[in-house]
Amino acid sequence: MMSFDPEHHQQSSQTTTKNFFRIDKPETFNKLRKYGYFYGNSSRKFSMSLSLPNKSARTFFKNSLKSATQSKKVPFLKQLMIQPLVENLTARDEVKLSHLIRKSRNLQHFWLEKMWNVQITQRFLHTLSKRFSKLYHLQKVKLDLYASPEIATKTCKNMGKALSRSPNINFLELKMVGCNSIGTEGVSYFLGRLSRLTNLTYLHLDFSNMACFSREDSPKMNFENVLSQLTWLKTLKFLMTYDGRLGDEGASSISKAIGSLKGLESLELALGCCNITNEGAMSLANAFFELHKLEEFTIELWGNQGLTDEGVKSVCKSIGGLVNLKKFDLNLSNCQEIGDEGFSAIVKCVEGLMEIRELGLALFRCEKLTELGVFELGRALMKLHTLRKLTLNLSGCPEICSESLSRIRDSLLLTNTCMKKDDIIM
Repeated sequence: MMSFDPEHHQQSSQTTTKNFFRIDKPETFNKLRKYGYFYGNSSRKFSMSLSLPNKSARTFFKNSLKSATQSKKVPFLKQLMIQPLVENLTARDEVKLSHLIRKSRNLQHFWLEKMWNVQITQRFLHTLSKRFSKLYHLQKVKLDLYASPEIATKTCKNMGKALSRSPNINFLELKMVGCNSIGTEGVSYFLGRLSRLTNLTYLHLDFSNMACFSREDSPKMNFENVLSQLTWLKTLKFLMTYDGRLGDEGASSISKAIGSLKGLESLELALGCCNITNEGAMSLANAFFELHKLEEFTIELWGNQGLTDEGVKSVCKSIGGLVNLKKFDLNLSNCQEIGDEGFSAIVKCVEGLMEIRELGLALFRCEKLTELGVFELGRALMKLHTLRKLTLNLSGCPEICSESLSRIRDSLLLTNTCMKKDDIIM
C-alpha cells in the first residue's frame, strides 16, 4: 500500500499506474480534500483504504468516512480495505460504512481486518450481510472478526447466505478467533454454503479458540460433509488450534474432507493443542497420500501430548511420497513423547523431497531427542541440492548442543553454493 502524493499525481496523472493508497495521517487527508479523494489509472480501477494509526484519530476517521461516502467516484470503486483500529465503531460510523459499501456496486475486493480492538455490533454485521448479497462482482473477501462477542449463529448464517450469492468469489479469508457466541450449527451452515462458490480456489478458515468447539454440550462438527464438496480448491488454510475437544474423531473428519480435495496445491493445517493422538495422526496420514499435486505444505501438531513416534512415522511416511513439494513446514514442538525414532522418520521423509526449496522443522522442547537424530538430519540435508532456505528449531532439547547445529550450518554452506548464511535460521 502507498501513501497518496498529490504533487506526483498532478504531474503524472496520465501515466501513473498507482491504484491503491491508504489514508493514515491527518495531513494526508487535508491534501486529499484539495486534490480529490480517489485517483486511478486509465482502466479506471479505483481503490482506497480507510485505516487508523492510533486511538486519538477518532475525528480523522469520521472525516475520512464522510469524504468517502460523498465522493462521486464511489460507484467505480474496485477495492476497499477497512482497518478501524479504534475501541469501537459508533452507530454513525456503521451507517456510513454500510452506505459506502452499498454505493460501491462494482466492488471486487473487500477487506475488513485488524478488528481485535473493535466491538462490532450485530446490527452492522446484519447490514453488511445484506450489502454483500448485492455485490455480484466480488472476487476477494477478507473478514477478520476477532473475538467479537455479538457475532452469533444467526449472523454467521446470514454471512454465509450472502456470500454464496456472489458466484465470482475466488478468494475467501474468514477469521473467527475467539468468537464464542457462534455455535457449531452456524459454522456448519456457513461452510455448507461455500459449495455454491464454484470459482473459489483460495480458502483460509481460522476457528482457533472458539468455545463452540470445546464445550462438551456442543454438537461436534462434521467437516467431511461441509468441506469435501469443495473439490475445485487449490489453496486451503485450516486453523483450529486450542480445541482440546477435537481429538482423534475430529482429526478423522478433517482428514476425510482433505483427502477428497485432490486438486490442492497448497495446504496449511494447524491443529496444535487439539488432543490428537497416534490414531488421529494415522487418519491424517491416510489423507495426505491422496494429495499428489501439493507444492506447499504446512502442518502444525504442536502440544499434542498423546502423539508419539508411531504417529510421527505414519505422518512422515505419507508426506515423503509428495514428490512435488517445494515448501514444507512441520511443527511438533512440545510433543514430549517424540524421540529419536520419530526424528529418524522425519529425516527419512525430508530425504525424499528432492524438489524442496524451503524447509522448516520445529521440535522445540522435545526433550527425548539426542545428537543421533541431528547427525542423521545433517547427512540428509546435504543431499537436498534444491534447498534454498532452512528454518530449524531444536531449542529446549537438553541432549542437543549448539555445536551440532553449527556444524549442520557450516556443512550446508560448503556443499550448497546457492545458500547464504541468512538463509539458515536455527
